[in-house]
Amino acid sequence: MAGLLGAASLPIQSGLVASDAVAAELRLWAQTRFAWGTSDCLISIVRYVCRVLDKPMPEWPRYSTGAGALRILERHGGLERYAAGVLGALDCTVTRWPMRGDVGLIDIPGTGPTMSLCLGEKWAARAQHGAMIMALQPEMAWAVGL
Repeated sequence: MAGLLGAASLPIQSGLVASDAVAAELRLWAQTRFAWGTSDCLISIVRYVCRVLDKPMPEWPRYSTGAGALRILERHGGLERYAAGVLGALDCTVTRWPMRGDVGLIDIPGTGPTMSLCLGEKWAARAQHGAMIMALQPEMAWAVGL
């Protein structure tokens, strides 16, 4: 898959330092495998937000497959609504102008709605290893307040 990038091949924006939360998150994604219920797109984004805001991880439903995740999301009104509830409880606010370090929901062609991390002009979404980097407009975005 051409969109998969490991940390070593990630184009780094000027001004980025090693302690940067976004760079650290992308390194973490490169070092860990995507897994439903432990390191999928939503859990990865919520863990990132909790780390940078120094907040505890909220209670999380248990699932281990994509179908299990979909069942939970359907019970809560879909990914956008569920993410909005979780991120709102973490004091993230909806924004129309996401900045680097904010989070959002992008619609990846062929994949569908996916939680992602704003890199500035592009978005990073969790992949099997590393991240898919795409220039897409978010369907919804939340300011993390870095």
